[in-house]
Amino acid sequence: MCRSIGQPFEATGVSQDEFDTLVAAHHSEIYTYLALVTGRASDAHDLSQRTFLRAFETRRSLGLGALARLRLFGIATDLCRTCLRSRSSLPRELRSRVVDKHPLLSAIASLPIKQRMAFALRKIHEFDYEGVGHLLRCSSQSARVSVMQAFRKVSEVRSASSTAGPLITTEPTVKE
Repeated sequence: MCRSIGQPFEATGVSQDEFDTLVAAHHSEIYTYLALVTGRASDAHDLSQRTFLRAFETRRSLGLGALARLRLFGIATDLCRTCLRSRSSLPRELRSRVVDKHPLLSAIASLPIKQRMAFALRKIHEFDYEGVGHLLRCSSQSARVSVMQAFRKVSEVRSASSTAGPLITTEPTVKE
């Protein structure tokens, strides 16, 4: 069955235009997250495409606005975990290129996967600890600890390097 542009998807209120707007609004940040966590542009490109394909397939429960953003990051995180199960760190050739030119990125790349994801979600994409915990399938306290450990490691590199930029502005606080 053909449907016209702007016509709602079957049994939902999400139109093609709304889905296209959702993709346009979140593709860049999903790609950035995946590139930082995987360390490979090709993986980030493939995973971001698969993220939006899966979102399209589950569009009935996707929602719009902040809920859609959370769901997209959830899909991306799950796909990324699956991709990274076979490897625990960045590829050797990328590590050697990054170490000298970008010590801060190198520090992030050297983090364990959970800390890398938690750090990226909290410090770059500004999810609260509850959101980070939800996406990583852990408690908000565990998410906070992962971010704090990652922050400590990245801050050590940042303070040792005069070329580090203002990526990190404040240290996470212990439970309020």
